[in-house]
This record gives sequence, C-alpha cells and structure tokens, in this order.
Amino acid sequence: MAEKIEGGSWKKKLQTKWGPHSHCIICGRATAEEKQTCSQECMDKYQGETKKKGKQSKIQMIMLVAMVAVMMIFMFLGGGLGG
Repeated sequence: MAEKIEGGSWKKKLQTKWGPHSHCIICGRATAEEKQTCSQECMDKYQGETKKKGKQSKIQMIMLVAMVAVMMIFMFLGGGLGG
C-alpha cells in the first residue's frame, strides 16, 4: 500500500520539486520530458546498440532460413525421415 507523506503523496511532492521530466534510456539521469537521452555520448551509445541489435537480428534470420533450407534438402534427397 502506498504510504502517504504529510501534505500529499510522495509522487506529487517529487513532481512539484522536479517538474515534468523523463529519464535517459542509457544512464537513467533526469532529462527534458521530450528527450530519450541526456547527452550526445548516451545518444551515440544508444545508436550503437540499436545498430548492433539490428545486425544480430539479420544474422539470426539468415541462419534460420539456411537451417530450414538444409532440412528441406535433406528431406527431399534422403526420402524423408523414416526412409
């Protein structure tokens, strides 16, 4: 159960103290509400991670397609699983 602090909730007190803001998706520092990152350094890290994940996804998709193709070739050439 949320604990009330004298004079209002803790959430309202924080909003009053800090105003509307969000947090950097890399380091967690407070930033302007419309920003995802707090600095150019964090933006560069985020973009690097995004590119890396994109490459990994492409490689995984290629490997999956290749495995399915190899399995189909073996099934057609080998006459199925049971012979």
